[in-house]
Order: sequence, then C-alpha cells, then structure tokens
Amino acid sequence: MDKKDYELSYLLISPEAEAEVLKLLAQTGAEVVSKKEPAVLQLSYLIKKQQSAHFGYVQFKGVPSELKSLRESLRLNAAVLRFLLVSYTPIKRERMPIQDLSAAAPKPTQNEPAPRPIIPQSEGPLTNEALEKTLEQILK
Repeated sequence: MDKKDYELSYLLISPEAEAEVLKLLAQTGAEVVSKKEPAVLQLSYLIKKQQSAHFGYVQFKGVPSELKSLRESLRLNAAVLRFLLVSYTPIKRERMPIQDLSAAAPKPTQNEPAPRPIIPQSEGPLTNEALEKTLEQILK
C-alpha cells in the first residue's frame, strides 16, 4: 500500500516515554523521517495531574490503514499526556541564487530638521496679540 507523510506531536510524562512512542510507530510499519527530542515545558493547566510535560514530534511515512491502531495505542498509553496526528505535505525548498543587492540599495540621505523661527523673548507677560503673532510666524 502507498505510504503518506504524517507528523505526530506529543506531550509525554518523561523523556524516556519517547522510546515507547517510537516502538508503537515501528509496530505499525512507519518509517521515521525526522524527529525532535522532547523538551520540558510548563503547562498552562494540569493535564492528568501533571504541571510539566516533555514536548516532541516525529515526522514519518506510514500506511493510512494503520493509523487507527496507532491512535488507539497512543490513547491507551499512560505515558502520553496528549498527542496530535496530522497529515502534511513536505515543502520542497528551492535554493535562491545569491544576488548582490548593494548596487540596488538607495544611498542614505541626511534629513536635517527644518530651521526653527527665531522668536523674540519678551520681558513681561505675553499678550494675546503677541501670542497670535508668534503662532503665525511658527505656522508659516
């Protein structure tokens, strides 16, 4: 039968439980493509009375008809707090040629602030007429 690409993400009680997950995958005839070692993380809420878990994932090729038994085995495994099994399409990335962008980059310009108008300082209190005259000079 034709194998498809899948990803299995899981939260485990301990990092040693990953061996059990890989054993279950091997029993279903899955071929592991890549995996991430479990890393400890603090949970936002308790899951099966656990405050922390070990998160990891495995990308594998497997037969669709075997997934039901894999899901059931993972659900019944006490070391697996949560899991998510999804089908995915691997992205084939093409290498982009390196281009010299230095010639296309615009030359930096210096933006100097506009000169401020010189406002005469008065000795006494400012009147409304003087204030309006000053504002007109600033707005010009």
